[in-house]
Amino acid sequence: MKTFIINLEEEVERREKITNQCQRHNLNYQLIKAVNGKALPQPVVSAVTANYPACGLTQGEIGCALSHLAVYAAIVSENLNCALILEDDAILDADLQKYLNSIEFHINNQRPEIYILSAVDACNKSITRKLGQDITFYRLAYGSCAHGYIINKAAAQALRKYNLPVRFEADQWTLFRDLCGIYIWCLDKEIISTSDPDKISSALEKDRRESSMLRGKAIKKLKKEVKWYQLKRIKNVLINKFGGKQQNGSSTAYR
Repeated sequence: MKTFIINLEEEVERREKITNQCQRHNLNYQLIKAVNGKALPQPVVSAVTANYPACGLTQGEIGCALSHLAVYAAIVSENLNCALILEDDAILDADLQKYLNSIEFHINNQRPEIYILSAVDACNKSITRKLGQDITFYRLAYGSCAHGYIINKAAAQALRKYNLPVRFEADQWTLFRDLCGIYIWCLDKEIISTSDPDKISSALEKDRRESSMLRGKAIKKLKKEVKWYQLKRIKNVLINKFGGKQQNGSSTAYR
């Protein structure tokens, strides 16, 4: 499986750390030059973003989304079945290769799928995706962060179509699930963590906090424009309420 690393050109130390890890794990990796949203001219930002600046997206978020979209374009152009996407603050677990091999073998190429390998806020343990005997993924309930995940070509195509021009942040997983019909799976542990869990060094997160109120209003407006969104939202609320986020109990397996 090919690995794509998203890295800002000026982040030399981060680039060295993540490439060293990839070499230790014998990963076939390619560096993708991240888009520095803050350096983009305003006419360009407006051209690549839906309803800017009223959308409430920061230029950092726009650059991040464009960076991930660039990887999706590479996956499609290279006709890859799937790929691992890493941000440069990722920390790789010793068991990573086992998960990569299993996902690559079992991933469904006929439907859009994403496997999140980082920590999530909540998973639905009543709906599972078993990969062999010892690896179980769960339906995502809630979660963000995009520093480590596997995406197949169908999902890459869906996100390119839906999120360009940029409407949402790169890590709006629950919205992508509901709006794009992507199957999004996660673990009840993390195989890929981050060197910056509190995002202390992240200018993007600082900008996010400052624009959160405007962004919330913009997301509500976007949801209203999507046909049947409320029905999809209610369905997922019910799934999470009556089946999910529990540690024990029966489960429904999807293969």
